[in-house]
Amino acid sequence: MPSARRLEGQLNRAALEQSLQTLVQRHETLRTTFQTVEGQPQIVVSPVEDWSLNVIDWPDAESLINEEAQRPFDLEKGPLFRATLLQLGVDSHVLLLTMHHIISDGWSIGILNRELSTLYNAISQGQPSPLPPLPIQYADYAHWQRQWLTGDLLETQLNYWKKQLAGAPALLELPTDHPRPPIQHYRGQTASLQLSPELTQQLKNLSQQAGTTLFMTLLAAFATLLSRYSGQSDLVIGSPIANRTHHQTESLIGLFLNTLALRIDLSGNPRVDELLRRIRQVALDAYAHQDIPFEKLVEELQPERSLSHSPLFQVMLVFQNTPTSAFELDGITLTPLKNETLTTKFDLNFHWGETPQGLWGNLFYNSELFNKKTITWMLGQFQTLLENLVTAPEKRLSSLRLLTETERHHLSTRGNLVHPTNPFIEFEKREQTLPARFEQQVRKSPEQIAVKTKRYTWTYRDLNDKANQVAQALLEPAKEERVALLFEPDAPMLVGIMGVLKAGKTYVPLDPDLPSERLEYLVQDSQASAILTNDLNLSLAQALTSNTLRLINLDEIKLVASRDEIQSTLSADSIAYILYTSGSTGQPKGVLQNHRNVLHFIRNYTNNLHITTNDKLTLLSSYSFDAAMVDIFAALLNGATLYPINLFDTNLAPWLIEQNISLYHSTPTVYRHWINNLTNQKKFPSLRLVVLGGEAVEQSEVECYRNHFANDCFFVNLFGSTESSINSFHFINHQTEITHQAVPVGYPVEETEVLLLNEAGEETDIYGEIVIKSPYLALGYWQKPEITRAVFITDGNQPRFYRTGDMGRLRADGSIEFVGRKDFQVKLRGFRIELGEIEAVLSQHPAVQETVVRLREEPAGEKRLVAYWVSNQALATDTIELRRFLQEKLPNYMIP
Repeated sequence: MPSARRLEGQLNRAALEQSLQTLVQRHETLRTTFQTVEGQPQIVVSPVEDWSLNVIDWPDAESLINEEAQRPFDLEKGPLFRATLLQLGVDSHVLLLTMHHIISDGWSIGILNRELSTLYNAISQGQPSPLPPLPIQYADYAHWQRQWLTGDLLETQLNYWKKQLAGAPALLELPTDHPRPPIQHYRGQTASLQLSPELTQQLKNLSQQAGTTLFMTLLAAFATLLSRYSGQSDLVIGSPIANRTHHQTESLIGLFLNTLALRIDLSGNPRVDELLRRIRQVALDAYAHQDIPFEKLVEELQPERSLSHSPLFQVMLVFQNTPTSAFELDGITLTPLKNETLTTKFDLNFHWGETPQGLWGNLFYNSELFNKKTITWMLGQFQTLLENLVTAPEKRLSSLRLLTETERHHLSTRGNLVHPTNPFIEFEKREQTLPARFEQQVRKSPEQIAVKTKRYTWTYRDLNDKANQVAQALLEPAKEERVALLFEPDAPMLVGIMGVLKAGKTYVPLDPDLPSERLEYLVQDSQASAILTNDLNLSLAQALTSNTLRLINLDEIKLVASRDEIQSTLSADSIAYILYTSGSTGQPKGVLQNHRNVLHFIRNYTNNLHITTNDKLTLLSSYSFDAAMVDIFAALLNGATLYPINLFDTNLAPWLIEQNISLYHSTPTVYRHWINNLTNQKKFPSLRLVVLGGEAVEQSEVECYRNHFANDCFFVNLFGSTESSINSFHFINHQTEITHQAVPVGYPVEETEVLLLNEAGEETDIYGEIVIKSPYLALGYWQKPEITRAVFITDGNQPRFYRTGDMGRLRADGSIEFVGRKDFQVKLRGFRIELGEIEAVLSQHPAVQETVVRLREEPAGEKRLVAYWVSNQALATDTIELRRFLQEKLPNYMIP
């Protein structure tokens, strides 16, 4: 507990030292140390002669102020009260007083200031000490407390706290700017908030109406703010209490302060007056059981301990109503000096006090977790919340705004500050189909390379002619509506896609690497009436048809020049494809997208990324994933060149350089795998865009981009899902400052709103489920109307809403940051996985009685699936057998 004051004037140094020695003589705590005897701590009170004022002739006060504040104490050797006088000049000094918190508290500071002023002013005038003798010492109180707090009284108080804190959350999950370090270093900073006299009086009036203290009302507001930021309705907030319930203790310097763990229940979206009633009761009950020392409570409750955060609670609210005394020395002008090095034991520690100008708050925050800008923004929101809270106590908490209308409008108009600048032809909005747009590119640039792989190099004319031939073959029986495609990642896959679309059919992509049982399910569930494949996958396709489906071998179709465009009844409303994603019910679910929606996504992708015919795009994802759809159509609908590759047999870094790739797109996991293995400062001169999506992007990915890519190359974080492929972009260049560990998902694209909703489905300001509002959402899930109705919300004539299940928060620049999931869906290496699907499949094994699957993050940051199971005692099994069982039913990326 450090303090520093500049003293200007003729200082009586002898009187100051004698005053300090009198104080040390008067209060045994100031000369107390703690010795360990046979493993037990014992108090040792040293004689006053062992204590002295340290005087230093030192012109640079600032460096010593910070050094003294950080200098550790030795509890055994002492002293635990240090006084240092820095002489800056003849009549200029700085007095540093530092006490260990084990012998002092906030009330004690007031006593020290008052008594030191009284003693100096008397002694400097040759008068004796006017202070009356102390009735007791702190050791007397400590002895009495140990004797008193025993038996039934101790049991009653402990039982209250055990019941009150049973099942309380161990950690308040506030979204932070930086990841929580494994060990706290207690580095802190501070920011302040001054409330107007008008708002202060309104808060007092509300408190009087509700029968609460001003502290309780501030606690209600603070809990509401924290709940909005964390999404939690069960919070524990720490609050100190003076604990000087006996008049003999009021003049003692010592640690009487106790800390209460106030558990706040905000469930059910209560009204403001109801929350105030809840908090009043919680506070009064806590005050009635305030005698248990906090350390004793922690010892009894034995919460799970972590070096990364404090036990029971991580935020504090303090209302300073303890007696304070000015530090005044006759003939001396005193000026408090700020200690630039602050510490804090908590994530947030909000101190409040009342001044003539109104209530004043000082928020101490952990600077290893939060940036100053975030805290400043939070304080502004707290003020807005208070202004809303006092106007109508009957309001529900969810209706209280944290942002003003001006702020909301300003943030809604924000967007990316940097964009590609290369010239391009705008992708115009037009009611058409995918084949129609593709055929425009064929007519514009027939000899432009459409696709290039190790085995194939086809122009737009080549690809179009072959697709026409496939379409003709599909139209001959004219009965197939859904056609399953079974191809490796190569050029024939594109012929299959475009051929099916030209025929007016819906394609269902099947990845040959999937287990046969899963492929069978996809064929049956989609009700595909034909499978289109090639020689390479023919045997697998034959097994899937079971002689009940039409089998079309692309290699047996005469892919001769067929330049007659197919005439079909295709429209923008026609379903283009069904893509299957992991399903929580134990089976994957198919997402339906029509031509209009896909064209909307590609239009936004093109116009934001400035895609031209000169671009060369990667295709690294399986064509059964939404990311591949973006790559395929972003190339083929813009006259660009697509480069499909198999990641398992390609050395990606040199390949990107050799092929002069200009637009790279992958998941962050794939990107990390090859970029972190580069052995030198390899550059990629042709790359102008690095696009990552499918999972959270972190600051380290941006740093790798800065190290390896040219100054005119942009880094893009793309946010989308199979149900709504492209929702937002965040563009970054080499100058963009990334202050958070998590990179934002950015700003919504054209004709798309990104909203944050609370559990009640109401729009909220800061934290909530990310919900997409757009006319271009997926049509739903194939043959799953209940699931469709649960996540695609209809609101009259308004565009539909899609509840993503992703949780996000609004940042001060108007961008959205992804902060996790609300359910058990996870993203692993870019794959979307419902943990429930793995559990459902694993439960089918006869030896498994119960199971649960979780995504576990290792200390090094690597994530992996882990399955736990309870075995059926009658049937023995092992991990190898269970993995083999799962491999027959699930993709490799879903195997724990």
